[in-house]
Amino acid sequence: MNTLKVGNTLKVGIATYDQFKARTIAIAKGEYKPRPDEPKIWFTSLESFAKLLSTRKRAAESITEATAQPIRNTENRPQE
Repeated sequence: MNTLKVGNTLKVGIATYDQFKARTIAIAKGEYKPRPDEPKIWFTSLESFAKLLSTRKRAAESITEATAQPIRNTENRPQE
């Protein structure tokens, strides 16, 4: 299992599905207690994590485009 630290606020874990499942079951059984500095978010591959970031970026861009108001130059414009 690998840990990818993004910035100073989010730790993301990368593990296979079987590793993640075994870890989760061990935690549920009380056999393993995660340290406070361990990741809370897990992905099965770096590619799946990258897809999420890419999807969120596209969503943010589309929201920005949809809500952006055009700036109109009102100087030297005849009044209606």
